[in-house]
Amino acid sequence: MHDRYTPRARHAFVGALACLALAPAAADAALTIGPDAPGLGFPSSATDAVSGIALGPCQDTSGFCIETPAPNQAAPLSVPDNYTPDGEGFYFLADATVPNAGRGLARFALEQAFVTPDPVAGQQIMFGRIRFRFDGLKAGTTYRVTHPYGVDDFVADGGGIINTTADLGCLGPPCNFQTANYGAVTSFLQWDPTVGPAAPAGYIGNVAVPHKVIGSPLGTNFVRLDELGAGGVVAGTVGQTDSFLVQGKLAGAAPTPAPFAIPDTTSVDHGSRQVGTTTPAKTITIANRGTAPMNVSSATIGGADAGDFQVATNSCSAAVAAGSSCAIGVTFGPQATGTRTASLTIASDALNGPHTVALKGTGTPAQGPVPPPVVIQAPAPAPVVIQAPSPIVASASSLGVRGLRAASRVKLRQARHGITVRFSAPANAKVARLRLVKPGSNRSVATKLVDLEKPGAQLVHLRVRGAKAGRYRLEVATGRGAFSLTRPAGRTLTLVR
Repeated sequence: MHDRYTPRARHAFVGALACLALAPAAADAALTIGPDAPGLGFPSSATDAVSGIALGPCQDTSGFCIETPAPNQAAPLSVPDNYTPDGEGFYFLADATVPNAGRGLARFALEQAFVTPDPVAGQQIMFGRIRFRFDGLKAGTTYRVTHPYGVDDFVADGGGIINTTADLGCLGPPCNFQTANYGAVTSFLQWDPTVGPAAPAGYIGNVAVPHKVIGSPLGTNFVRLDELGAGGVVAGTVGQTDSFLVQGKLAGAAPTPAPFAIPDTTSVDHGSRQVGTTTPAKTITIANRGTAPMNVSSATIGGADAGDFQVATNSCSAAVAAGSSCAIGVTFGPQATGTRTASLTIASDALNGPHTVALKGTGTPAQGPVPPPVVIQAPAPAPVVIQAPSPIVASASSLGVRGLRAASRVKLRQARHGITVRFSAPANAKVARLRLVKPGSNRSVATKLVDLEKPGAQLVHLRVRGAKAGRYRLEVATGRGAFSLTRPAGRTLTLVR
C-alpha cells in the first residue's frame, strides 16, 4: 500500500542529515512517549510537549489515515492477530510535494514497524523519519531544503537525484520506546485551524486532503528547495509548498483551545545608519494560528547594544483573535560605529512562546565637513610571494570498506523486501554506495547511495526489484562524496526462487 510513499522501515538505512539548524522560536521540546499498550507492543500514545496533542495508532475505517484497517475493528490492536497487514503504522505523518522537483516528496513521520517481513511480537521498532526524494535536478549541484524541522544541504547525484532518508529511534529490538531519541521530529504538524476546512473530529488532519499546517518548532511550516551557487549562496528557488497531507488520530480528548504564534521573521537587519540618526521602523508581524485569542504581555529589547534599538510601534497590546495578526515596529539609532546587535523578545500566552527576533544594524561615522584631499605618492611595494601548503588528501585505502557481510543465498521474495548488508566504514568516509551487479555485464540491478552518520559498523537494506534468479556480485564503495568513491569491496551471492 505504501509503495508510492515509502518502503517499510526495516529496509531503510539510518541516514544522517547535515543540518544547518535555524534557531528555534521557543525552547526545544522532545516528544513524550506513553507506555506500551498490552498485546500491541507499541506505545499507546505519543504527545507533542508544545501543543499538548497526543496521538495514537490509526488503523480504523475512517479513511483519514493511510494504513489498511486492522482486521477486527471491534477489538483492541494487537500483534500479530489484529494489526494492519501493511506491517507498519503511523502516529504522525505529513507528506508534501515540492513543485518542479520530479517526485518532489518530503516526508515527516513518527512510525511503527517490524524488523521481520510480517508483524511478529517482540520484533517491534519505532522511529522518527525525515525523507526527501527529488529528481530532474542538475547533477553534482548542491541544493538546500528548508523544512519544518530544519535546513539541510544535499548534492544531487549523477542522475540529478536527491534520495535521502534519516530514521532515528529504536531500530533493533528489544526497544525502550520511552527513552529513544526520535531525532528532529520533536513536534506534530497539524492542519492550520484558521484555514478551512477544519480537521475531522478526533484527528489532526486527513491524509487524503492537502492543507496548510502549523506546528513547526522553527516556524517554517513549509518545504522549499533552493539551488545553491558558489560560496553556498542561493542561486534560485526550484519550488516551494505549504500544503501537506497530514495523518494523526487523537489519543483521548482534544487539547484545550489555545493560541499559537507564528512570527513572519526570526531576524531584522536595519543595514547601515549614521551615528546620531534613526532609521524608519521595520515591522515584525505575529500571526495567531491557534484556536483561542492570543495575549502579548510584553515586547522588550535586550542584548549587547539594546540602547541602539527601540520599539516604536506595537499593535499587539490588545488580544489577537485566532486567524488575526498584530505588528511590532523597531527602529535603529546607532550610538557608536560598527556592527550593533540586540534581540526583541515577544512574550505571550501562545503555546509555543516566547519568541525572539535577532536585531542587527551597522553604525557609520556622523557626516562632517569634507576635508581637502591629500595626495601622497608612495613607492610601489615589493611583491610578497606566499607558498601555500600542500593540501592533505586522504588516501584511497583510508576510505576502503572492511568486513563486508551478506547472505550467500537470498530468495527473490526476500530480496524485494531488502538484502541485509553489513560492513565497517572508515572514519573519513561520508557516503557509501551499494550495487548489485550481474557478473560480466557491469549492469546494476539495484543501487543505493546512503549518507554515513558515523564511522564503524553499518547496516543497510538493499531492495532488489525486477531481478531474476542467478549469481550476482554485491559491491560496496565508500568515500567523501558521491563522485569520489574508492574501489568497491565485493562478494558473490545467488538469488533463488
